[in-house]
Amino acid sequence: MDTDKPQSTAQPASFSDTVAAWTVVLLVSDLPDAVWHAVGGVIPEWLFWVKVGELLVVITLSRVWKRWHSLRPFFVLLLLSIVRRKVVSYLGVTPSYVARSKQAELLLRLAQFEGLRLLQVAVMVAALLVMGKRRQDFFLAIGDLKKWKRPGIILALSIMVLTFLFFNYPLPSAAILLKALALMPAVLCVAALAAFDEEIRYRGTFLPHLQEVVGKNHAILITAFFFGMGHYFGGVPSGIAGFFVAGTLGWLYATMMMETRGIFMSWFNHFLTNVPTFIFWAIGSISDKHLGDNMKPKCQVASPQSSTVIRPLVSSHKIYKRHR
Repeated sequence: MDTDKPQSTAQPASFSDTVAAWTVVLLVSDLPDAVWHAVGGVIPEWLFWVKVGELLVVITLSRVWKRWHSLRPFFVLLLLSIVRRKVVSYLGVTPSYVARSKQAELLLRLAQFEGLRLLQVAVMVAALLVMGKRRQDFFLAIGDLKKWKRPGIILALSIMVLTFLFFNYPLPSAAILLKALALMPAVLCVAALAAFDEEIRYRGTFLPHLQEVVGKNHAILITAFFFGMGHYFGGVPSGIAGFFVAGTLGWLYATMMMETRGIFMSWFNHFLTNVPTFIFWAIGSISDKHLGDNMKPKCQVASPQSSTVIRPLVSSHKIYKRHR
């Protein structure tokens, strides 16, 4: 027997715990919002408070019902996740924020938005540390890249190329291209920050607790579903296509994170996936200025939770293509 290898202490996943985790995620994700949007149109404000109430109930039950005790950290983190999202959504529509966004250039708007997102990351990391997790436990490390180094790089470059092809963006004029090129260093920085933010919030936060309770496979699938639904509104693409694209990528990123035991490979792939989106975002913003202020882009599928910063991208792209 090889005594140098650490012995696993993970217990077999309980069926009831797995069902409970999936049920709660289905109820508090954007799935109810998507269903309501498809059936009734405007999403009511009280739906958010119903989700908060559901989580408070299961958190309370997990304190008194021993069977759910191991799921309590996950439920608490879910509550923090949806509350921080609501707070950021509220801050994003305050008069002062909107006024600054209208007056600021694209990169200043992005920096302002990413500042809010990184504040969310800080809150979630602080919660994990309070729960007794070390940074290595929530994958805040480079990890072991041996298995994923070559396939990870190939996948990252392939997905980036496919994302460029998805947009099918026409070649911009020389004037627009020069202005966009000047923005590239900042665009790459924002794309990197956005990838880091989502890797921590959607995977690093949830995977450690879920793996311990429902096992690796369900942990990956649950976070992939939650990530996919998080892109149903305001994603690029949005709607059902956005859910499947983001969900598939979420599965891939979570698998990388779990198997390397670090954030680097999933972040690197996520970053390169973001690069075309943010490049076209910059070009679209410059193009809108050339087309005039009378064209106000709107998102394909938007909800009260959608960020005012995310909405312009797809329609800016369409407006630009129509005027080429």
